[in-house]
Amino acid sequence: MSIDRTVKFTVRLNMLNPAHVAINKVLNELNLDIFKSKNQFFIDAATYYIENYGQEELTQPKKKKTPQYVSTEDMDAIEQRIRQAAKEEARQEANKEVMTMVGSLLAAIQAGGGTIPVINPDNVVVGAGTKSISDEESEDYEEDEALVQNALGWMEKD
Repeated sequence: MSIDRTVKFTVRLNMLNPAHVAINKVLNELNLDIFKSKNQFFIDAATYYIENYGQEELTQPKKKKTPQYVSTEDMDAIEQRIRQAAKEEARQEANKEVMTMVGSLLAAIQAGGGTIPVINPDNVVVGAGTKSISDEESEDYEEDEALVQNALGWMEKD
């Protein structure tokens, strides 16, 4: 079964309208040596009319969208949403990092037989470029000043 790729239009002619009567007469007396069918006559007539009159004049132009402007208040609201999303994402990343560190600490405790190494806050110098861990251990850790300060503050509370 083939797909029908035709579009059908119906033309109504009013026999009380003289222009319609003239069209009906031409269609009924159409010379089929020139045109294959009445359908081809309409296609050729419409094509000729479009080419000589101009498609732009015959069709309705698409509505142009009027430009919309963003107000300062809208920009402030957008900026606030972006900042809030960035803060939330940073908080989630920090939580993931802390949970990873806690997991690593718990795994080390379990592997070490339950002993917890104690960090002496006097030995940790933040931002001065010195570390209280050996060079071999330093390759495993990255220095993060805010993280170290938070850890030291947490340890002091106990």
